[in-house]
Amino acid sequence: MPVLPFTPEKLSQGTTGNSQTIENGHYVDNQTVGTYLGFGGESGAASGPKYVIMVQVSGKNMNLQGGRDAMPIFTDISNWLLSYMKLQPKG
Repeated sequence: MPVLPFTPEKLSQGTTGNSQTIENGHYVDNQTVGTYLGFGGESGAASGPKYVIMVQVSGKNMNLQGGRDAMPIFTDISNWLLSYMKLQPKG
């Protein structure tokens, strides 16, 4: 999923990632790592993002995904930050 530019309607954006893991020098099929890297804050190139969050989820014998497992964690943290920082959409 590509990272899209900020729009007045959106205060956060991000992208997902999934990866197999290696044990004893070999990829394992029953274990993946999921990631979500996102940023947020005021829209507009001049102001730039107010925060960046990287979430990684992993676990022994667990197939975890960025969109399914890491993104909800990012969303919770991002929503809290937007509220805490009192940031609102512009436009």
